[in-house]
Amino acid sequence: MRRIFFHIALFLTCGLTAQDIHFSQHNASPINLNPALTGYFDGDYRMVMNNRNQWQSVTVPFRTFSASFDTKITGIKVPKSFFGAGLLLNTDIEGDSDFGTTQIRVPLSYHRYLKSDSTMAVSGGLAITYNMQSINYNDLYYGSQYNGSVYNPELPSYEFFNENSLSYFDFEFGACLSWQYNGMPFRSGLSLNHLNKPRISFDGLENLKLYRKFNFFTNMTYRVNENLSLFPGILYLQQGWFSEFMFGTDLKYRMDNISFKAIYFTAWFRYKDAAILGMGLDYHRIKFGLSYDINYSKLYVASMGRGGLELSMIYIFSKPKPYSLPVHQQCPVFM
Repeated sequence: MRRIFFHIALFLTCGLTAQDIHFSQHNASPINLNPALTGYFDGDYRMVMNNRNQWQSVTVPFRTFSASFDTKITGIKVPKSFFGAGLLLNTDIEGDSDFGTTQIRVPLSYHRYLKSDSTMAVSGGLAITYNMQSINYNDLYYGSQYNGSVYNPELPSYEFFNENSLSYFDFEFGACLSWQYNGMPFRSGLSLNHLNKPRISFDGLENLKLYRKFNFFTNMTYRVNENLSLFPGILYLQQGWFSEFMFGTDLKYRMDNISFKAIYFTAWFRYKDAAILGMGLDYHRIKFGLSYDINYSKLYVASMGRGGLELSMIYIFSKPKPYSLPVHQQCPVFM
């Protein structure tokens, strides 16, 4: 019975909140946010990388890394439409047990313009993810290893575990709507993750399944003047009885520089949890982002306000244009 309670406690605390990899810079991780965003950008190819370190002052830091590549599929011709495809890799390591998650995701998307001037579009996306998880029981502490006064790791734990790794497939669906109102771009999207509710137990317990997760976001672009723009938005997540609500804005200042295109300042808030402050830079075709979570939840006593440091990079580029030799013309003969 104690063994069953251990697994339930482990996955209720880790499996539901930390199992789903997420970033405070959610707009800088589009495929993690919604599969319908795959291939929807100005350019031909997009490469994205995200890295996050969290809770360094509380326990062993949570370390999360993500890398993705997506593109438009040009071989399929449909009027007023295009398709997108990509590949995503996520890795996450948490806590004393080195609870690790590796995800390989393949998203596909379809985008259709609803107006002839391309100011309104609807998008749908599907993704299949192969998940691999592992845990190291040797670095965990057990009550039976305390002799009444001190901890003795040589004492037996009296716990027996069948497996320390598992793997499963996971499916998700997403949809987005992009439009303009009075010249201002808007975008809203929703997605449903873990459609098949995969089993996440290392010990074969059939009732330990991953809850479905609902995700909704909306944002807009407000141009203050020629050089200054605001990007306010919200994000809401719901999984089981856990929820997360974020709101905030990015501020972009365009610079007249050949190399440095724009600078960003960001201020977001995770309700009852953290303030997220950051900045970014457009350098040539690459956008860099840096942010930090300042924790103000009940965990502040232990965290002292220190939450997570996060880095992001987005590189969008186009197909190289074919090189054409100059046309040679015969020079006229002057007498």
